[in-house]
Amino acid sequence: MLGSGTDVELRISGSLWESVRAHLDGDGDEHGGVLYCGINRSGRLIRLLGRSFRPAIEGVDYVPSEVGYRALSAGFTLDAALESQQNQLIPLFVHNHPGRGRVAFSAIDLASHARGYPALIKIAQGPVGAIVIADGAVAGDVWNIDGSRSFVRRTVIVTAPIAELIPEPLISPSPSLAHDRHARLFGDAGIEVLGRSKIGVIGAGGVGMPTIQWLSMLGVGEIVAIDPGRVKRTNRSRLPGATKFDSREFPFVGFIGRYLSMVFGKRGTKKIDLARRLAKRTGMGTRFKGIYELVSSPGAVAELKDCDFIVLAADSDVARLAANRISHQYLIPLVQVGSKVVVSDDGVVEDILSVVRPVLPDRGCLACAEIISAVGVSMEVHLGAEVGINDYGSKQPAPSVAALNAIAASNATMYLQLMLTGLHRGGDVSHYTQYPMRNDFTIDKSARSKTCKTCGTDGVVGFGDTRSLRIPTPLR
Repeated sequence: MLGSGTDVELRISGSLWESVRAHLDGDGDEHGGVLYCGINRSGRLIRLLGRSFRPAIEGVDYVPSEVGYRALSAGFTLDAALESQQNQLIPLFVHNHPGRGRVAFSAIDLASHARGYPALIKIAQGPVGAIVIADGAVAGDVWNIDGSRSFVRRTVIVTAPIAELIPEPLISPSPSLAHDRHARLFGDAGIEVLGRSKIGVIGAGGVGMPTIQWLSMLGVGEIVAIDPGRVKRTNRSRLPGATKFDSREFPFVGFIGRYLSMVFGKRGTKKIDLARRLAKRTGMGTRFKGIYELVSSPGAVAELKDCDFIVLAADSDVARLAANRISHQYLIPLVQVGSKVVVSDDGVVEDILSVVRPVLPDRGCLACAEIISAVGVSMEVHLGAEVGINDYGSKQPAPSVAALNAIAASNATMYLQLMLTGLHRGGDVSHYTQYPMRNDFTIDKSARSKTCKTCGTDGVVGFGDTRSLRIPTPLR
């Protein structure tokens, strides 16, 4: 059950939305079908997740109605309810209305729901609902097992850029003077979107920390930072805002210095606490939640499922696997970001690069891009998380410098801003790699395999809570 009067958000991938609209908009007439949805019950509001669409065939499944213009046939709705029950999905019956910018169910539509949905709920053994679509607007009505109703207040199309459709236009409040320059770029509506967005940042290191700082300066609604690490003498130079005290570098000599180093030397400030301090100091009102755990922990997973966007700034393969799986199963856009210095065996710096890899649920995943290593996952699970994060057993730390990390963080944060506020014009999802050492860059289109177990035809896209995430937990 969704809960009486509960506001529901419908999320749907760009390609699935295109399939729905192609069927409804074919000739300017009214058409119908059913959208099968997974569900995400955790977090701020319940989300229905578009999994697949079955169009209703004209004259067979979508027929003239005795009380209205047209309606889905009894056989079509019965089959949809049975299929939903078998696959543990929720059916949303779809049809379109004329008009632009606003839409609502007719009295005949609502009366039809009242007559038919109580019986369909028993067959589907779960909620049953409907959405009505016009040009630039979507409204939804969902009936629960107990007869109560929930309402689709927002439909999010997870594409580039992300689009939001609501039943009727809303007036965005004027932003404060603190957002004056932001509003001149993103508009009042863009500031409103950023202000209610929840962003997950996996990894609060050299790339994740400046990302968190810049997101808080934008005034995003909430940041969830996930990192099990602490500030150390060897990483302090890459963490904005970190001090010698955070890495427990004491100026005292003699007995006092030795004692302080012995007691506190290995207990530097948690990275998430440093991130919290950075976010709070901006004074833009961003709420912050730090999770001092691995990304595969139940607490971290629960928070990520509730996010509107995920930034993956961690190097481990388990972190990549977890983010990739959550992104597709729960229809949450993701950007993987990092930097690297390539050094030969004899210590010669051969190349320097930063990379930004956007991921959308229907445009290929990190597994298809061969960014997730099965060997790396196995080593992290059986040998420990730090092996994967650092050096895979080489015992040599990777070179790193703050300016290189900042390039990657800046590109990723800008991509996120443009996607959420509707300003992105990049078209297809592309992976962008910058090479500062040779003043060059490359752009690679993301690839999708239909047989991929994550984003393929029989993958996990849109299943939500109806399927296990199956994320392994590394040793610590």
